[in-house]
Amino acid sequence: MFVKLLGKEAEAKASAYAHPFTDVPSWADPFVGYMYHYKYTAGVGNNLYGTTNLLTAQEY
Repeated sequence: MFVKLLGKEAEAKASAYAHPFTDVPSWADPFVGYMYHYKYTAGVGNNLYGTTNLLTAQEY
């Protein structure tokens, strides 16, 4: 959602930025890769993005 709000969906999909996370579904790879490349995310540690973690209101 964040990448789309930035208007960078096409760039994310075209660039195929890599990320170290092992818990990201394939459909989300370009978006998470974009966010990782531009330092918008660092994941939750241990090469995990936290895909199945619930967000708190503060985290959102």
